[in-house]
Amino acid sequence: QGPLILDRYRPIEVKGEGGSGKVEICWDTRIQRRVAIKRMPISSEWANGSIPGLAEARTGAMLSRPSIVSVYDFDTVDNEAFLIMEAIEGPSLAQIIDDTPPATFDLDIAAAIVLAVGDAIEFAHENQVLHLDIKPDNILVNRNGACKVSVSELADAQGFRKASGGTIGYMPPEQMNGHELDERTDEFALAAVTYEILTGKRPFAARSLDASAKLIQKFDIAPASSLRTDLDPGIDSVLFTALSPDPDDRYDSVEEFLAALMPYLGNPARGTAEAQHAFQKLPGKFPRLAVFHFEKKLLHLLRTVPGQRVQHSVRHHHKVITVVQLFRCGIKIRLGNETCGKLVDSTTSTHVSRLRNVGDAPPFKKLQTPV
Repeated sequence: QGPLILDRYRPIEVKGEGGSGKVEICWDTRIQRRVAIKRMPISSEWANGSIPGLAEARTGAMLSRPSIVSVYDFDTVDNEAFLIMEAIEGPSLAQIIDDTPPATFDLDIAAAIVLAVGDAIEFAHENQVLHLDIKPDNILVNRNGACKVSVSELADAQGFRKASGGTIGYMPPEQMNGHELDERTDEFALAAVTYEILTGKRPFAARSLDASAKLIQKFDIAPASSLRTDLDPGIDSVLFTALSPDPDDRYDSVEEFLAALMPYLGNPARGTAEAQHAFQKLPGKFPRLAVFHFEKKLLHLLRTVPGQRVQHSVRHHHKVITVVQLFRCGIKIRLGNETCGKLVDSTTSTHVSRLRNVGDAPPFKKLQTPV
């Protein structure tokens, strides 16, 4: 099973990797719970005493809120830093948007997500913290349908300040140009995310900062109501105000933006309840997250005791898939009478009994790893 991290945390699976390090889902052998650990190398660049992830940990620790991913601890060993956080078992908003046909995102669920993200941003602002990297990848939805925002490595507890980075497509001009920032910077990013949720399109997506800046200044984006008929045209002026290139033309705060926006969305309470069940429905709110994306997405639909034996079959292009055995981060299956395979994925969800009615699934690809 490999050595423990910090003599306490047993690695289960890698959740993701990036330029600043990787995130692993681990089992806390002391408290007996799952945690997410961000592992960051400490290079010679940090010889001045600044440690990667430390500011992020301190900021996260002071922002205790149900809508914000909790930070539990921070430590270093040799040339590596470890940020221990709450493990969110569920997809990111980016995954949900990718698996939802454009302009079909449920308005109740959209309302629940936008309201939760807005709550997280407002709470951060009350504590003189700017997030500075609001984007779908940093917004997570857990198995109870609750939305949580992960703390940005750009955010810190130094108050409103200049930015040292961000994500192209969600940064307003003042952040790209290194100017002084305030809460309207995060408002712009939240408006861009909201537009993307509703339409499936990123309003200022580009390959470079300069290209994105030109798109923002040109402001040639389609009104959201023109892309889906169930939106009141009144929402367009609200989004365009929050997306204005000039921060002085935006709403004064995220609170003011949400007050103008929410009447045009659905019911947040109903959206949270629907989100809790959305990934278990076949067909459902996000039908492409179903068994027919078997190799990549099946474990979004499964959560059982590791090693528990089940026997459940579904027809898939005239072949029967039998779930033989489930593990913490893998599943053994049989496709017709062919050799079993083992899947490994980074997330799990609920109820193997929901695996049915695959409908118009694309052709099944045979598993590559025999068991």
